[in-house]
Amino acid sequence: MDAFFFYGTLRTGQENSSLSVGASAVRPATTRGLLFALPEGIPVLVDGDGVVLGELVEYEAASSGERLAAFDDLEGYTPGDLASCQYLRVRRAVGVDGEVVEAWVYVYPVERLAEVRRSSVWIPHGDWVRFVKERSR
Repeated sequence: MDAFFFYGTLRTGQENSSLSVGASAVRPATTRGLLFALPEGIPVLVDGDGVVLGELVEYEAASSGERLAAFDDLEGYTPGDLASCQYLRVRRAVGVDGEVVEAWVYVYPVERLAEVRRSSVWIPHGDWVRFVKERSR
């Protein structure tokens, strides 16, 4: 199995969720960090002392390679060219069903943290889906 933690547009029912079809399991999950909405309306997770809600999405190992390439493309991640990446793909501890597992998570580079804090909207409850619903009212 290969696992991903999705906290934004790849979550069920969100605009890019069609990219994550074919999972063998999708479960509510959390990870540590802070969630922000960039001015262009996309979410970013940065290191911080908070809780971010999302989904643990698991794929059979045989199908995860092609998925990984699609997710990397969407998130602007190019292995080996970290300077040009919009997001970084890292392994993170994720809480799911009362246990902690490791999953791939796309995080915003720490070098851009000051920019994020200055120009973005902090989502204190850490839930992108809730934020989108509240914003559309």
